[in-house]
Amino acid sequence: MKTIFRLGITLLTVCFLLTACDQQEPKVDLTTNNLDQASSPYLLQHATNPVHWQEWKEPVLVEAQKTNKPLLISIGYAACHWCHVMEEESFEDVETASYMNEHFVNIKVDREERPDVDQVYLKTLELMTGSGGWPLNVIALPDGRPVWAGTYLPQEEWLSTLKQTRGILQNTPNKAEEYAQKIHEGLLAESLLPASGNKARFRQDEVESAVNRWRQYLDLNNGGLKTSEKFMLPASQEFLLQYAYLNNDNQLLNYMDITLTNMSRGGIYDVVGGGFSRYTTDSLWRVPHFEKMLYDNAQLASLYAKAFKATGDADYLKVAEQTLNFVQSELALKNGLYASSLDADSQNEQGEKIEGAYYTWSENELKQLLQDDFEAFALTYDINPEAVWEEDQYILYQSQSDQELAEALDMELTIFQQQKKHWLEVLKTARLQRAQPSRDDKALVSWNALTVIAFLQVYEAQPKSHYLTDAKELIASIERHYFREGGRLFHSFKDDKASINAYLLDYASLASAYIQLYQHTGEQSWLDKSRELVEIALEDFDNPDQALLYFASSENQQLMIRTTEILDQVIPSSNALMAENLFLLSHYYGIKTYDERARAMLNLVKEQAIQSGAGHAKWLDVMNNYSQPFYEIAVVGKDAVSLSRKLKQEYLPQSLLAQGSSPSDSYLLKNRFLKDKTLIYVCRNNTCKLPVTSVAEAMELLQ
Repeated sequence: MKTIFRLGITLLTVCFLLTACDQQEPKVDLTTNNLDQASSPYLLQHATNPVHWQEWKEPVLVEAQKTNKPLLISIGYAACHWCHVMEEESFEDVETASYMNEHFVNIKVDREERPDVDQVYLKTLELMTGSGGWPLNVIALPDGRPVWAGTYLPQEEWLSTLKQTRGILQNTPNKAEEYAQKIHEGLLAESLLPASGNKARFRQDEVESAVNRWRQYLDLNNGGLKTSEKFMLPASQEFLLQYAYLNNDNQLLNYMDITLTNMSRGGIYDVVGGGFSRYTTDSLWRVPHFEKMLYDNAQLASLYAKAFKATGDADYLKVAEQTLNFVQSELALKNGLYASSLDADSQNEQGEKIEGAYYTWSENELKQLLQDDFEAFALTYDINPEAVWEEDQYILYQSQSDQELAEALDMELTIFQQQKKHWLEVLKTARLQRAQPSRDDKALVSWNALTVIAFLQVYEAQPKSHYLTDAKELIASIERHYFREGGRLFHSFKDDKASINAYLLDYASLASAYIQLYQHTGEQSWLDKSRELVEIALEDFDNPDQALLYFASSENQQLMIRTTEILDQVIPSSNALMAENLFLLSHYYGIKTYDERARAMLNLVKEQAIQSGAGHAKWLDVMNNYSQPFYEIAVVGKDAVSLSRKLKQEYLPQSLLAQGSSPSDSYLLKNRFLKDKTLIYVCRNNTCKLPVTSVAEAMELLQ
């Protein structure tokens, strides 16, 4: 995001004091770079910098206070292009590194590995400037309270900033203390929402009001939001798709078609190898920053699968399957898990590491590869002087439909599509000879859980047996690698080692994956596992002052600001995901306290969600469950699995599915099994209509 790459000097503060530490902790040498033992690929990228980088660890922070040097905290992630630019310009520069080493204790943080640390400093930056981004750089007092924060700065400006901020610390220390207290108070106020004086009641007109406010920010011509850069927001798009479908909202249905079509035809989508980049730097989805993230692609595969079910558009299903093919071919690890990302940068033919080298093409290269087909290819993918990107390189995107292109080339549609497939196979073969982007091979439990869900969603849309098998194999790998004593989770796994206590997002995502596995298999054990995770989360992340849960566990290192995640980012809010889990489990088990907790959580954020729908899409999704008819569908009998599979092929928002092929004592199936029949019960709030025997009859009841 260009608007966040160049932040000027901003005096920022936050009371981020460290807890009392055991003084017997081993001493850390702050005069050398100690990242060579890190587990994070991002930190390992910086292990050869002349900067004396340290990991964010308690012994480092204790030793830093003893030196009375200010901290320089730099936060990023392995696939971040501008993180690499700043490393090359500043952190590999001997003069800059020397100044940093002399005057600061330098700490590197992988935001994906330590989202709790990232959240505190990012919230501070956002509170002061209204925006944020990475690399996120912070200069702080020895106890961790920031006095400056910003994102990318060129080398000269960065060094000037260091010198100027150090001068402020030396000459006006009281001023820094005053700023710290103000920001501390602001963060505390933001972290605790005032209790709602109203009963937890939710109305459809409130959801409608939120959507209508949201409409003014939608780019109805190009899709996405009205911004100069385009980010894919799967949670928002999924909610809008559901809302448009349920309310027969033609404007939003058309908007969703434009958004999904332009994303899949734009340069943000890799037509050669599949998979989406993180975002584009233009408003037409054409010029991406080329990093590919697991969480983006898992959620987008789910979104396109649901769009196929809602519309019947086969192109959506094709994109969903190609996206999963990318995930499995490029991100699969030998341990059965999936890696976090692919880098935006890679080496070109000259051995220089530059952005997009793996994905872009010169005109001469395309002519050599495609020969007589080049002219048709050029028309298809806008290879012309007006569309050149950088240094005679082209990004492949399609600005017309296949039908329009086939007509322009005077070809049958099926023949054109076969020809296009052939072209892309030629390019894929050639591209495999290039130096590939580096891969961040740490595996995060939440992102892998989202991938389980993606397999299941695509399986629903196109019941190919391998997608269900893939989901089960991945969940088995998650259970092997992340679970620890007492049923609790680790957050990250790399090099045969799990590390870091899991965060609320990890528990919420995996609990959701278990619920969906139950819906597909009818195996009660999956549902029980979801409930066990939710119970642990309610204990370890509980905030006694409000219904919302903390982001970090009570077992984690306690930072002065213990954040509560409310807003959706690219991944939905962990609290909203947990509220959805509680809502569903309350129906599956008949547990009233789960429903009450979900209502209380939603009630705290309801007004925010109505006023600012785009950042609260998952909350609005939960609100829909309470404000519109919500159906429990129970399929019971010897053919329950096959009938359930057919039902799951339908687009059925505002419903949950329970199935059983044998007698069961579970809450929704008890006393409903008949030996020689398979019955479908359509219920609402435990009130059921007469059972039916076919999917068509059930769909009539659901209409």
